[in-house]
Amino acid sequence: MLILHNGLIHTMARAGHTVQAVAVKDGKIAAVGTDAEILALRGAGCRTINLCGRLALPGFHDSHTHLVTTGAQAKKLDLSYSATADDVIGRVKKHIENNGIRPGEWVEASGLDDTGFREPPGRVMFDKISPDHPIVISRHCRHTAYVNSMALELAMDGLSGGASNDREACQKNNACGRQLSNNIRAGVLHEGDMDIVFKLLPRASVADIQQNIIAASECMLQRGITTVHSNDTSAGDIKYCQAFGNTGGIAINGSGIVGGEAGGGLNAAAGGADDIAEDGSGAAFAAYRGLDGRLPLRVYEITTISSLEEARSFINSAENRPDTPFYTNRCVKLLLDGSLGARTAYLSKPYCDMPGNTGIKHYEQAELDEIIEYVDSAGWQLAFHAIGDGALGQILAGMARIKNVARNRHRIIHCQIGNDEQYKQIKEFGLCVDAQPAFVYSDAPIISSRVGPALAESSYAWRTLTRLGIPVGFGSDSPIEPFNPLWGIYCAVSRPGYKPGARDERMGVEEACYCYTAGAAHLAFKECESGRIAPGMDADIVVLDKDIFSMDADEIKSAKPEIVIVNGVVHEF
Repeated sequence: MLILHNGLIHTMARAGHTVQAVAVKDGKIAAVGTDAEILALRGAGCRTINLCGRLALPGFHDSHTHLVTTGAQAKKLDLSYSATADDVIGRVKKHIENNGIRPGEWVEASGLDDTGFREPPGRVMFDKISPDHPIVISRHCRHTAYVNSMALELAMDGLSGGASNDREACQKNNACGRQLSNNIRAGVLHEGDMDIVFKLLPRASVADIQQNIIAASECMLQRGITTVHSNDTSAGDIKYCQAFGNTGGIAINGSGIVGGEAGGGLNAAAGGADDIAEDGSGAAFAAYRGLDGRLPLRVYEITTISSLEEARSFINSAENRPDTPFYTNRCVKLLLDGSLGARTAYLSKPYCDMPGNTGIKHYEQAELDEIIEYVDSAGWQLAFHAIGDGALGQILAGMARIKNVARNRHRIIHCQIGNDEQYKQIKEFGLCVDAQPAFVYSDAPIISSRVGPALAESSYAWRTLTRLGIPVGFGSDSPIEPFNPLWGIYCAVSRPGYKPGARDERMGVEEACYCYTAGAAHLAFKECESGRIAPGMDADIVVLDKDIFSMDADEIKSAKPEIVIVNGVVHEF
């Protein structure tokens, strides 16, 4: 038995409920109560930890992240803090030199934020880095990537099968069968267009993917995260179940999905297990299966689909996927639009700073309705990537056709741009929201210029959503935003950029903590196992060095986990 005592333990079992002590046995919460009540349970071999008044909470969930890509990101050049084009060019040059990257070898970087650049990034800018290396740099939203001329040439060769006399034909069409746009010619790849380059990148093996999973998990554990809802896989990974256990390679693309096109599956032309092994299909699932018993935290996997055919194929093969106490998957995801920063989020009206552009709409309503109806009838949860109010409107239109939406807890990932009437419909339909508070901070400089003051005022409305009674879980979308729940709580509570007199969407500390614990557990159908400190629940607990309930909001981001417990196993930092 393990006993934590002399603490300020917020159980999240009900509003304001605290206890002094908790007993843990066999990976579960055995009892909660006063110090006297719980210490009386001590027996031989019992370990006790005096919390010395420190705050304890249920272990944090990150309700939307990309675990594999977060681990892979640590090995790549991060341009998050480069504010100018000159700095980006200089840092990538130094990266090539310091790492001995030879001519002809791929150079990858990510995290680029071009908001303040004087000239748009793309082929011309990145040719200044090197004409002898293919270079691909992902925007921090991961819905846009930029390439230099050499990378673009290789992509064109890939589309034409390397035959120079087919170059003219290949110039007319991209990998998605659409007319090759001026953006692509300029080295600017949006959404699915990124595939023409990402499929050429060096592939990670199953062992590489496992290393990425473990590395990211251990880092997240140090931030107090004990469960992640992770979007690592695409439906193509399961196209042939025989591929489990293969050791072939798999591409980790810029959208945060292992192995597939952004919003799509792996090579649809694969004809059998040998082809799948070559592509790497199944590698992400194989990686998780190989980690059975070794995952440091719990994973609720979310798999991207792109069509009704993929939904059927994937869901019908469900019995073949790994499913353990630390890994489960009953959710599929659709990408409905892009990102606000790249102006690819689908809006109901044109962008204020780009007239005529409403973003990218991935599905016509009829096609979307078919997918929604099938997934719902199959009893699966459907997660929608939707940032713009236009994409949100598509979800609501599709849900109007569904009876008892709440039973499958369909979730809207991001749900950033919207209005009060749409929020009321979310409540009426019984939808859930999977939000990332850190986007309030990162999007504050651009939101009004993108969508106008009125729509900006009603957006990122986490407080409104929770007080309407909508189930809300909080996450990071790592590696796009930091996977630090305390940073997220700070953003939700302090609302960076909030001005007195504006609509007040600032949340209370307990509200924000609930969204990172019990609220997020509900989104994963885990509310009877996780997210609360109560008898019978999983023994997943985080102990902080500061009481975030009693400090100024601006100080919350400085708090740190000192003890993290997963399944009763103690990790001290």
